[in-house]
Parts: sequence; structure tokens; C-alpha cells
Amino acid sequence: MITWTLVPVGLAASVTGVVFDLYDSLGWFDEVVHAFNFFSATLLIGLFAYGKVLTGGEKHRALLFAVLLGFGLGLGAVWETVEWAYDHIRQPNLILGKTDTIIDLLVDGAGAALAGTGRSGETSCHTFHEKTL
Repeated sequence: MITWTLVPVGLAASVTGVVFDLYDSLGWFDEVVHAFNFFSATLLIGLFAYGKVLTGGEKHRALLFAVLLGFGLGLGAVWETVEWAYDHIRQPNLILGKTDTIIDLLVDGAGAALAGTGRSGETSCHTFHEKTL
């Protein structure tokens, strides 16, 4: 059940950051929100997809970790591509250069890795599906 509440919390943090200009006023805010959002999205969507396609997540923790890490990094790459495209269409200067993009991808990966470590309390695929279906 915790997994389902993490995504709205991350979205609320993102909206709060935009409304109160926290992305510009707090240098660390973007990285924290990126890490948290990709942790929660990877945990939610990754475990659901893993449980539907693969089995044995409890026995093959390394495979589960690799799948969730890859999923989270892929999600982060898609997000950065969307930011880049939005920046070119609307020109709000979201992209602050290559360093910002790389740091975002690194913290996206850190959030995804945390989701894959099993430290969240709901990384059992069997438990996840019992609670969500």
C-alpha cells in the first residue's frame, strides 16, 4: 500500500517546487525530487511489470535489482528527452546544460537502485501483486 502513496507525494513535491519556485531557490531540490520520483515510479511500475512478465523475484534478487535499475534509468532518459523537447518548443530554459542532465540521470539511477535494493518494504513481487490486485 505504501507504494501507491509514494507517487502522489512525489507529484505534490514537484508541483510545490514549481509553485513556490523551489527549483531555482534551493539548488538541491531538483535532485531530491528526481531521486524520489524515480524511486517511487520505478517501484510502482517496475514491480508491477516485473511480476507480470517474470517470476521468482524473491529468489532472484540480482535480476530484480537489474530490471528495476534498467527500468528506472530508461524512465529517466525518457523524462530528460521530454524536458529537452519541451525546452525547444516552449523555451522556458528547463535544461541548464549537460551537467544538469547528467546529474538528473545519476539521481534517477540512484532512486531506481534504491527501489531495487528491497529497502522499501514492498519489493516482493508476490506481496505487491496480492496488495494491488
